[in-house]
Amino acid sequence: MQLPEGLGERLLRVRASMNPPPHSVKVGNKRYSYCNLKTREVFLSIDDLNRLEWIYRHEIMHLD
Repeated sequence: MQLPEGLGERLLRVRASMNPPPHSVKVGNKRYSYCNLKTREVFLSIDDLNRLEWIYRHEIMHLD
């Protein structure tokens, strides 16, 4: 899925402020956002994009 307008910049700001370990980010139509520790992948639910900064920071903390 293509990222909505401005989402990439918001993700980069959060990533720069937290200095997380290497990971990838996907956005899609799931019921909730989650972090897959084995594949180092953060999945953001479209429904959670209004709270993007909080959700993304929360999932990044699980990667450590």
